[in-house]
Amino acid sequence: MGSSGINAEYMGSSGINAEYMGLRDQVTRLGENAFLGDRLEAKHIKQVEEECQFVVARKQQELVETQEEARLLKSKLEDALEQLEDAKGRAERAETETKEGRFKLRMSEQESKTLTSRLDVFTQESGVDPKELEAALEMVRRSRAPPDNVDFLDKGKGRMTPGEMRNRIDELELLNKELIVECKNMETLLQTQVDLNKALKEQETVRATELDRARERLTLQQRQVMAAGQPEMDRLSEASMFSVADINQLNLMEPENLLSFRVTKASLNPRFFGGVDPVTLVVVDFFEFASVTSGTFGGLVPQYDLKCQFKVRMDAFFTQYLETERLTVELVQQKDRELEVVATALVSLSTLLVSPDGRIAGTTTLETGSGQHVGSPEYVGKMLR
Repeated sequence: MGSSGINAEYMGSSGINAEYMGLRDQVTRLGENAFLGDRLEAKHIKQVEEECQFVVARKQQELVETQEEARLLKSKLEDALEQLEDAKGRAERAETETKEGRFKLRMSEQESKTLTSRLDVFTQESGVDPKELEAALEMVRRSRAPPDNVDFLDKGKGRMTPGEMRNRIDELELLNKELIVECKNMETLLQTQVDLNKALKEQETVRATELDRARERLTLQQRQVMAAGQPEMDRLSEASMFSVADINQLNLMEPENLLSFRVTKASLNPRFFGGVDPVTLVVVDFFEFASVTSGTFGGLVPQYDLKCQFKVRMDAFFTQYLETERLTVELVQQKDRELEVVATALVSLSTLLVSPDGRIAGTTTLETGSGQHVGSPEYVGKMLR
């Protein structure tokens, strides 16, 4: 290797050393900058933490103040509620006192009327003027007063003499005797009225007992009918037509009764409906009661099982109505969303008045206005008694 090569290598190593020194200076400056940046960042973070602590402390102080205000408001609210309760109590007591005062006033007025009436009766029967009687009583009171207050012996003032006073007192005693006799007579009449009231109350108790026994007998009969078997149930339909709750609504001391009417099912004419199963319902109209409507059923043998119950008064007017008028059963067909009355049947209930068990059953004919046969519904009618 020549000198030129050695020089070249020396120059290359010098360049590397210079580059190394430059890089070391850069690393030193970067370290110093990083150290300064960390110190600034730590200072900033510390400053932010102090600000946050200050804000938190301020918020905590505000929260404490808010809680204190809330406590004060709650205390004021409780005081206001207590005052309201006290006011309500005072108002209730005032209302009670007002009612008591009104009651005492009414009693006083009644007593005043009674005393006035008794005074009028006394005046009419005895012929004594109330003013004279009051003056005599005043004299009697004065005569019983201490001697220092008695001055009726002074004839200069126009007062009664002792003899006249005694005579007047005797007259008043006689009048009082008549009043005592009258009071005894009134007491006798009052006792008689009390005895009559007791007798009426005993009769009412006896009637209530008889009514309870009648209800028990009816309940027992219903249970016996229910235990008799399905054929007997189908024949009478008692259990489904009347209930104890329905019977309890009746006043058995009055001519009240329960009339139950039931449409069980119907057989419809397929020719009338063109071989199509119709959707129908029935409506029952009777007397002055509201119409009763069954549910909607499809087919030619709809099982309506419609029960109608009417509470009636068995007077002459209603009896005549049963004898002359009829119950109406209307067949209504549903077409799309429209309802149309297609046929009507009339049922006479006059047989209920003469039937031994107050029961009718059978079928009737549903016809159009032109007389076309539409179907035959089956029905059962029953009167409770």
